[in-house]
Amino acid sequence: MIKKNEDFPQIIVNSIPAPELTENNPKKEKLKKYINGLKELDSLNVDFSVMVCNTIHTHIKTLQKEITNPILNLQDEIKKNVLKINKPTLVIGTPTTINKLYNFGKITLKPTKKEQKVISQTIFLFNKGYSKQKQIKKLELICKKYKNADYILSGCTETSLMLRNSKIKILDPLNELSNLVIKKIKEEN
Repeated sequence: MIKKNEDFPQIIVNSIPAPELTENNPKKEKLKKYINGLKELDSLNVDFSVMVCNTIHTHIKTLQKEITNPILNLQDEIKKNVLKINKPTLVIGTPTTINKLYNFGKITLKPTKKEQKVISQTIFLFNKGYSKQKQIKKLELICKKYKNADYILSGCTETSLMLRNSKIKILDPLNELSNLVIKKIKEEN
């Protein structure tokens, strides 16, 4: 419990300018900047590391081998929550997050390959600042087509931002990761 200023946890942010991870199996060279960033945190003797990007979690085993402090596993946390909800959940994001990271069997629904390409394009254009509202509308239209989905799992940081003002029920991994961090900090205190 926090009673005085000294009780707050120390938080170190290491924002890494690293390459996009759009392909399923990038070469280890492409992961090098991520590895170096995690090693920097590891050298500071942190209690644990948090990676905010969804896609990077597809490489968590490779990254964890490189450092001693634990990396909080977003995929495991999301899987627990999706299975607990136990309702059809549409996964949106990059093809890697849709098909690899958040593929939990029959309970998770996937957009078609054509829709996945559109989603990837909207994310790319949204990041670049091109017609942001137009990109949001395209994403919302895809989501609304899946009337049998009770939830939309936002498998990409950008899709969380794009749909934050939408009336669609979003399962946001960033919120889940924040809750996991708070839980971990409480456990350690």
